[in-house]
Amino acid sequence: MVTEIGFVSLLVAGFGGLAGGLIYLAARIFTGSAGERGRRVPDRSGPDRREPRRREREDGSA
Repeated sequence: MVTEIGFVSLLVAGFGGLAGGLIYLAARIFTGSAGERGRRVPDRSGPDRREPRRREREDGSA
């Protein structure tokens, strides 16, 4: 049989886990990485962006 202190401890732990999970989910949604599974496309809008190098054909044309 669970004592009153044990029941309250389990209740507090459960609510803490629920709150932690909701905060984690909210942070993932807020940062925009909820559905990407960690695959981020590099940002090419900064000042250090590099254009891809184009290969020249064997006849010298672009």
